Amino acid sequence: MLGTLAVLAVLLGMTATSAQAAPGRQATAATQVTALATTTAATTDYCGTRSTAWVPDSWGKADFRYACARHDACYSATSTTSRLACDQAFLTRLRTACSTAYSAWNPLRYTCYGVAWTYYEAVREFGVYAYSGKGSRA
Repeated sequence: MLGTLAVLAVLLGMTATSAQAAPGRQATAATQVTALATTTAATTDYCGTRSTAWVPDSWGKADFRYACARHDACYSATSTTSRLACDQAFLTRLRTACSTAYSAWNPLRYTCYGVAWTYYEAVREFGVYAYSGKGSRA
Protein backbone atom coordinates (compact mmCIF):
# COMPACT_ATOMS: atom_id res chain seq x y z
CA MET A 1 0.00 0.00 0.00
CA LEU A 2 2.67 2.49 0.98
CA GLY A 3 4.62 1.66 -2.19
CA THR A 4 1.67 2.55 -4.42
CA LEU A 5 0.96 5.69 -2.43
CA ALA A 6 4.62 6.69 -2.65
CA VAL A 7 4.47 6.27 -6.44
CA LEU A 8 1.41 8.50 -6.48
CA ALA A 9 3.28 11.11 -4.47
CA VAL A 10 6.23 11.07 -6.87
CA LEU A 11 4.21 11.03 -10.09
CA LEU A 12 2.21 13.51 -8.73
CA GLY A 13 -5.53 21.29 -15.83
CA MET A 14 -9.70 19.21 -17.90
CA THR A 15 -12.36 21.18 -19.75
CA ALA A 16 -15.74 20.14 -21.07
CA THR A 17 -19.05 21.75 -21.78
CA SER A 18 -21.17 22.30 -18.69
CA ALA A 19 -24.65 23.62 -18.06
CA GLN A 20 -23.07 26.39 -16.00
CA ALA A 21 -20.87 27.65 -18.84
CA ALA A 22 -21.98 30.61 -20.91
CA PRO A 23 -23.31 29.69 -24.38
CA GLY A 24 -20.46 28.93 -26.75
CA ARG A 25 -17.90 28.67 -23.93
CA GLN A 26 -16.38 25.73 -22.14
CA ALA A 27 -16.52 25.31 -18.40
CA THR A 28 -13.37 24.69 -16.44
CA ALA A 29 -12.94 21.58 -14.34
CA ALA A 30 -13.51 23.77 -11.29
CA THR A 31 -16.93 24.76 -12.68
CA GLN A 32 -17.72 21.11 -13.36
CA VAL A 33 -16.77 20.12 -9.83
CA THR A 34 -18.82 23.00 -8.41
CA ALA A 35 -21.80 21.94 -10.52
CA LEU A 36 -21.39 18.34 -9.39
CA ALA A 37 -21.16 19.37 -5.74
CA THR A 38 -24.32 21.45 -5.98
CA THR A 39 -26.28 18.68 -7.68
CA THR A 40 -25.08 15.74 -5.60
CA ALA A 41 -25.82 15.07 -1.96
CA ALA A 42 -22.59 13.07 -1.63
CA THR A 43 -19.51 14.82 -0.32
CA THR A 44 -16.14 14.52 -1.99
CA ASP A 45 -12.56 14.65 -0.87
CA TYR A 46 -11.46 14.51 -4.51
CA CYS A 47 -8.30 12.45 -5.09
CA GLY A 48 -7.48 10.78 -1.81
CA THR A 49 -9.18 10.12 1.49
CA ARG A 50 -8.97 11.77 4.88
CA SER A 51 -5.79 9.78 5.52
CA THR A 52 -4.37 10.30 2.01
CA ALA A 53 -5.29 13.94 1.49
CA TRP A 54 -1.77 14.52 0.17
CA VAL A 55 -2.62 12.70 -3.09
CA PRO A 56 -2.63 15.38 -5.82
CA ASP A 57 -5.85 16.35 -7.61
CA SER A 58 -3.95 16.93 -10.84
CA TRP A 59 -0.84 16.01 -12.77
CA GLY A 60 0.72 18.79 -14.77
CA LYS A 61 -2.08 20.45 -16.72
CA ALA A 62 -4.44 17.48 -16.29
CA ASP A 63 -7.06 18.28 -13.65
CA PHE A 64 -8.32 15.09 -12.02
CA ARG A 65 -10.84 16.72 -9.64
CA TYR A 66 -13.89 16.01 -11.79
CA ALA A 67 -12.92 12.34 -12.21
CA CYS A 68 -12.25 12.02 -8.48
CA ALA A 69 -15.49 13.78 -7.48
CA ARG A 70 -17.53 11.48 -9.74
CA HIS A 71 -15.66 8.48 -8.34
CA ASP A 72 -16.45 9.61 -4.78
CA ALA A 73 -20.14 9.88 -5.71
CA CYS A 74 -20.02 6.42 -7.31
CA TYR A 75 -18.56 4.97 -4.08
CA SER A 76 -21.22 6.66 -1.91
CA ALA A 77 -23.89 4.79 0.05
CA THR A 78 -26.60 5.95 -2.39
CA SER A 79 -24.85 4.39 -5.41
CA THR A 80 -26.04 1.11 -6.92
CA THR A 81 -23.09 0.92 -9.31
CA SER A 82 -20.55 -1.86 -8.76
CA ARG A 83 -17.10 -0.91 -7.54
CA LEU A 84 -15.53 -2.27 -10.73
CA ALA A 85 -17.80 -0.11 -12.92
CA CYS A 86 -17.01 2.92 -10.73
CA ASP A 87 -13.29 2.29 -11.08
CA GLN A 88 -13.45 1.72 -14.84
CA ALA A 89 -15.39 4.98 -15.30
CA PHE A 90 -12.79 6.68 -13.07
CA LEU A 91 -9.97 5.52 -15.35
CA THR A 92 -11.86 6.72 -18.42
CA ARG A 93 -12.38 10.17 -16.87
CA LEU A 94 -8.73 10.40 -15.77
CA ARG A 95 -7.61 9.53 -19.30
CA THR A 96 -10.02 12.12 -20.69
CA ALA A 97 -8.42 14.72 -18.41
CA CYS A 98 -5.02 13.72 -19.82
CA SER A 99 -6.13 13.89 -23.45
CA THR A 100 -7.84 17.23 -22.85
CA ALA A 101 -4.73 18.69 -21.25
CA TYR A 102 -2.20 17.34 -23.75
CA SER A 103 -2.35 16.92 -27.54
CA ALA A 104 -1.81 13.51 -29.10
CA TRP A 105 1.69 14.57 -30.18
CA ASN A 106 2.71 15.66 -26.70
CA PRO A 107 4.65 12.90 -24.90
CA LEU A 108 3.28 14.21 -21.59
CA ARG A 109 -0.13 12.84 -22.61
CA TYR A 110 1.20 9.30 -22.39
CA THR A 111 3.03 9.97 -19.13
CA CYS A 112 -0.26 11.34 -17.81
CA TYR A 113 -1.97 8.12 -18.92
CA GLY A 114 0.58 6.26 -16.79
CA VAL A 115 -0.29 8.42 -13.80
CA ALA A 116 -3.99 7.78 -14.47
CA TRP A 117 -3.29 4.03 -14.51
CA THR A 118 -1.49 4.34 -11.17
CA TYR A 119 -4.52 6.09 -9.65
CA TYR A 120 -6.75 3.34 -11.09
CA GLU A 121 -4.55 0.57 -9.69
CA ALA A 122 -4.56 2.27 -6.28
CA VAL A 123 -8.37 2.36 -6.13
CA ARG A 124 -8.62 -1.23 -7.39
CA GLU A 125 -6.18 -2.39 -4.71
CA PHE A 126 -7.35 -0.31 -1.75
CA GLY A 127 -10.74 1.15 -2.70
CA VAL A 128 -12.72 -1.76 -1.30
CA TYR A 129 -12.29 -0.17 2.14
CA ALA A 130 -13.86 3.09 0.98
CA TYR A 131 -16.70 1.66 -1.14
CA SER A 132 -20.11 2.18 0.52
CA GLY A 133 -22.33 1.52 -2.49
CA LYS A 134 -25.01 -1.12 -2.84
CA GLY A 135 -23.40 -2.79 -5.88
CA SER A 136 -20.80 -5.53 -6.01
CA ARG A 137 -17.68 -4.78 -3.96
CA ALA A 138 -15.46 -6.84 -6.28
